Amino acid sequence: MPVTAAPTVAIVGAGVAGLTAAQRLAGQGLAVTVLEARSRLGGRIDTRHDFGPCAIELGAEFVHGRHRELVRLIEEAGLHLEPRRFDPLVLQDGRDVTDPQAWQAVFAVLADPDAPDVPMAERARALAASGALPERAVDTMCRYVEGYMAADFERVSARAISLEERAAEGIASPTDASIAEGYDALVRHLARSLQQRNARILTSTVVQEIRWRRGRVRIRARDGAGSAIVDADRVLVTVPLTILQLDGDAHGAIAFEPPLPDKTAAARALAMGNVVKLFLLLHGPLERIPNLSETVAAKLSTMTFLQTPDAPVPTWWKIGTKRTPVLVGWSGGAAAERLSQLDDRAVVAAGIETLARALSVPADVIAAHVRDAAAVNWLRDPWSRGAYSWVPAGAPKAAATLAAPVDATLFFAGEATDTAGYRGTVHGALETGLRAAQQILDSVAGAGDR
Repeated sequence: MPVTAAPTVAIVGAGVAGLTAAQRLAGQGLAVTVLEARSRLGGRIDTRHDFGPCAIELGAEFVHGRHRELVRLIEEAGLHLEPRRFDPLVLQDGRDVTDPQAWQAVFAVLADPDAPDVPMAERARALAASGALPERAVDTMCRYVEGYMAADFERVSARAISLEERAAEGIASPTDASIAEGYDALVRHLARSLQQRNARILTSTVVQEIRWRRGRVRIRARDGAGSAIVDADRVLVTVPLTILQLDGDAHGAIAFEPPLPDKTAAARALAMGNVVKLFLLLHGPLERIPNLSETVAAKLSTMTFLQTPDAPVPTWWKIGTKRTPVLVGWSGGAAAERLSQLDDRAVVAAGIETLARALSVPADVIAAHVRDAAAVNWLRDPWSRGAYSWVPAGAPKAAATLAAPVDATLFFAGEATDTAGYRGTVHGALETGLRAAQQILDSVAGAGDR
């Protein structure tokens, strides 16, 4: 009996979606080739180990809730979770203006299963006018939607946010967590698993064109100064949303031949949010900054998350050690768009000014307490052009259209293709990779491939 070759799958993009799918497919005996434009693996996971006493996460940082498959993968890799509490302290001009009741009202509204597909701002204002939402909670909701979801409050769908909040409740745990060894340790585990299964991983390989017909794909890529051709039976595309939104002649765009107008339209109906992150390595505990009031110093000593409303860097949290802490600043949505116009030094200065105003101390006092600083702007990353996606009002079916296979040959994954409410998360990317892998395996079984 003649021996037939294993079905071949090319996977474009080596983020969590692509690597997870590759692991599942290679484990089932398929011949897998992963093509990644960057010189590293991980996509929007990017960990640095040379800054202060702990790893810093330039991209994805948190393990939100306890998603079964993500936790299983973390345990499989022998990694350890460190609990991270979200208990925000809100400071303005040295005063504690934390309003727990406003937060509770916000989350109750966001998770409403009957939320209509209208802009979140429109719904919030209507609820406030009816008395169903305290007027003061509208600003809190805006800060949460723009900061946490990196979305435009005036455009993002209330129905889509409701799905995401309810999905988060379904995997909720008393605390979120981070990976003690760094998120990149999970990426290395997936890469080792692929190497053990003889999968090919090609980095610094920029896919430019995917020519396809049913059951056959030819990928043309740029590999350094030359070019590369990869042939496969099927292809899984896991690139970020912004790459799928590009015109055919733009840098980084992928041309499909024949074209996929439905996919392009679906991608452009969705939106990408930006995030700027800032890291301040301090000389000592935050509460030992000179000139702090005793009240503020006491609150900072137990603080896990700090919010500084209406500031360039509106959210902060502590990592590192008690003696050598790292303060992480986070700016998402509209605030990040404004910061994106600045270079890294100016971002650091904006962060220091933000803290000075919130703590009511001079900026030079804060600056003297900073030993080192770093910033990252995901809008400038040429292979992501933003942080993660969100759903505008009026585009309820766009993600499902983007996720749908084409002729049992083209498949799509990545957090922007999520339809379960896990958008913008590592577990969301992982879930879509597993979904696409199963679709590919089903197509193999249906075609009788061996």
